[in-house]
Amino acid sequence: MENKSINIVVTGDVAINLLQWRTYDNSTRDYSWKSYPQVHSIIKLGEDFLLSKLVAISTKANILSVKIKDQGYNSQVESIVSTVELGLFPVTKDENEKNKVYRIKEYLGFTGPTSGIPKLYPVIKDDVNADIVILDDENNGFNSNEEFWPLALKSHKESPIIIYKTNNLGDSNNLWNEIEKYHLENTIVVINADDLRSKGVNISKSLSWERTALDFVWQMNNNPSLAALAKCKHLIIPFGVEGAIHYKDGGSSESQLYFLTYEFEGEFIKEDQGKMYGLTSCFVAGLASNIVSGIQNHEELDAL
Repeated sequence: MENKSINIVVTGDVAINLLQWRTYDNSTRDYSWKSYPQVHSIIKLGEDFLLSKLVAISTKANILSVKIKDQGYNSQVESIVSTVELGLFPVTKDENEKNKVYRIKEYLGFTGPTSGIPKLYPVIKDDVNADIVILDDENNGFNSNEEFWPLALKSHKESPIIIYKTNNLGDSNNLWNEIEKYHLENTIVVINADDLRSKGVNISKSLSWERTALDFVWQMNNNPSLAALAKCKHLIIPFGVEGAIHYKDGGSSESQLYFLTYEFEGEFIKEDQGKMYGLTSCFVAGLASNIVSGIQNHEELDAL
């Protein structure tokens, strides 16, 4: 079902994904370059570009986002480039599976611009009256460049629903300060569990869901580095693809845990099945779809 009457602005940090993989020609017997593995590569747009595509697919709404014309060398030297090596992996968990697909075998790292900060892009046909604003903050320059923030965020007269996807804890961040001051009531913060752990937040993994939930509550109540997140009206922590915690602060805080009863965190997708870009972006796209349905049914944000 099309939802073109609903405008969603998607913007934030951008990156270019450089995918590389090798193929082999076992029939070649000479000693030319044909005797060696052939290296292939392709450029795909990531981060905010990927998120906007996923949101468009999941919501069928009118998406207002950044655009990029040149995907060649010039774009690479101005942007962050994430390089990965692809490999062939079985389609399913079945040990006897013969069909294979390419997935990420190894993350090789990032290449930054030759000078200055990574290039940012404005939202095309930005709308100050947007119903939903989705922000992808990877701490690569967008959160400190107000020039590229969407109009609905900078207008303190408007109250869009904001989904703030981030890997930060919210402190010393101009974008977060803006949200906290003017839009906190209508903002849903999404930060995945591994990003919290990488910042020193001690939440157990794969022991039990009850232990994970208890660790999270203790950290929110006692860890000073989470003071900014503890103010969130809505905070969602995905734990892989197996679970999530929804934390709400409406005067008194409460947390709800959702999880697959037959899987622990990280077990649904095994290491030997390969990796993929954009798991948190997929989660945000699904969340946006649910919010669009709520808007159509005239539901308040707390009921979504």
